[in-house]
Amino acid sequence: MPVRPMVGRRELERWSEAQQTSATPAAIERAIAQAQASGTLNLTSRGLVEVPEELCAWNAKGQSDKWWEVVQLAKLDLSHNELRHLPEELFEALDSLQTLHVGNNGLSELPSSLQRCKILARINLQHNAFQRLPSFIGALEGLVHVNLDHNALTRLPDALCDLVLVETLTCPFNQLAALPERLGRMRALTKLD
Repeated sequence: MPVRPMVGRRELERWSEAQQTSATPAAIERAIAQAQASGTLNLTSRGLVEVPEELCAWNAKGQSDKWWEVVQLAKLDLSHNELRHLPEELFEALDSLQTLHVGNNGLSELPSSLQRCKILARINLQHNAFQRLPSFIGALEGLVHVNLDHNALTRLPDALCDLVLVETLTCPFNQLAALPERLGRMRALTKLD
């Protein structure tokens, strides 16, 4: 029996070491380089307190040796970090974004440049500090899945009801007193939690 705790401790030590290694600037650079070829960037659980500058200048000349081969970013995961804000210029070059995960941070607002992401289909804002959502959320016409749970939302903006493609709206563990009257306009909505 005494062997089992040692194995568990070694596994935990390896996992802890891997987590620390994945947060180094070199590891983040490697992840960004891979994303420039794949279109998917996973920077979850990296201890980030700010968004890497390279994201704000995606596909710009000089960002990559072969900038002409950089694919558009389709999926961005910045969840489980220590982000308190997203830079205004973040989404200016990411208009092909389809999935955005920024859950489990300390965010309380979204930059207006997000409205450039017209084909964004999934947004995960769970476990943040949002008290309200911007009205420009209604400009994200491609949204299908919206996750807002575990925030401090007191109301949902009426503009959210303009998103007629939304199938899933998850917003438990907030401080909502009521839902928008126009919620019935969301004809594709099949799951409301």
